[in-house]
Amino acid sequence: MHYVKIEKIVKNSVDKFKTQEERIANIEKELQEKYPKFINKKAPIHFISAGGTFGAVKILYASLTEYLIIYGTMFGNSGPSGRFPFKVRDFVVSGKIATNLPSNPFKVNEFNPGQVTILPPLKDNFYKMENNTWVVEYSIGLIPASIFSIFANLVTTFDFLGTISLAIDFTKNIFKNILKFRF
Repeated sequence: MHYVKIEKIVKNSVDKFKTQEERIANIEKELQEKYPKFINKKAPIHFISAGGTFGAVKILYASLTEYLIIYGTMFGNSGPSGRFPFKVRDFVVSGKIATNLPSNPFKVNEFNPGQVTILPPLKDNFYKMENNTWVVEYSIGLIPASIFSIFANLVTTFDFLGTISLAIDFTKNIFKNILKFRF
């Protein structure tokens, strides 16, 4: 997968469709057409809490070196991004994301549908998603390191079933792709 192609798919969907449901359905359809051997067609939606923020995540693809998810919230949220040993790109599908970087704590960066926010490896920011904000998130790097953020769910919500379900889905995707020699 390549982020430029993913960005093009997201922008086309934002330009073509009005609602987030139509945009997300079209993005999934186009990703499945573009990457038929990669995209998980029957991906369940998981509710998660990570870094003090709550949302829904759908794992479309995960391997040892990259992942592609749909993440969003109907109710808005804000919190720290966390630091990861990989680059994170969030392609905004609907709503708005505002970020604030430690390098300039007095400046707010806003991202609207069709735009992308990038979190470099080992950097952090504070972010806010307004109501009805959904993104396609694509990351490249040492992906298993993010498993710790999944288990942060246990500390804040005691949602053992949800956390285990997400961890199993994430792990199944990674192992499925290892067996296909996609690292």
